[in-house]
Amino acid sequence: MGCKKVNDLENSFIIYLVVLVFVISFVTPAVLGGAHSDYVTVTFTPSGDIDIAVNRTTATFGTVTLNTNDNPTTEVGDTSAYSLTNSGTVKAHVYIKSNHTTDGGEWTLEGAGSPGLDEFSIKLTNSTVGTRWFTNTNASWIASLAIDTPVLFGLTLDIGTASVESKLDEQTTRLNFTATLAS
Repeated sequence: MGCKKVNDLENSFIIYLVVLVFVISFVTPAVLGGAHSDYVTVTFTPSGDIDIAVNRTTATFGTVTLNTNDNPTTEVGDTSAYSLTNSGTVKAHVYIKSNHTTDGGEWTLEGAGSPGLDEFSIKLTNSTVGTRWFTNTNASWIASLAIDTPVLFGLTLDIGTASVESKLDEQTTRLNFTATLAS
């Protein structure tokens, strides 16, 4: 009987030893030399700005004959052309609009290039971006104005007829260029 207990004890010891070696063989590489990982969560908020500028802030057409077009500026190769530049850090979507009337309220903006009685139209022309008539609401002109890449353009004034002589004095209106973040 005493021998059987020793044999059982030896068998138990061998079984425990085999199990221990088996466990150590699977655990040891992960603990001693296996790959470990952790992570860093990065959080940031991008920011950018749009900074548009029109070069030549005055358009002087001078005396304009009623019921005619006057086109003293063109966008290509003419020193009197205008330019729009985005000096910001992101691309800009540019919209254009004009006042509904002249400053004196005597002439009304007509937005299709066919001015009638006491109306005027102003057209913006660029050979790559396209032609747009100014209206009194924001109209998309450039969907994605690049950074530091000037866009040259010309202006055309169309004027209708005057209802009375008193409307033949100097008129002024404002052309607005507004930019938002391009998508």
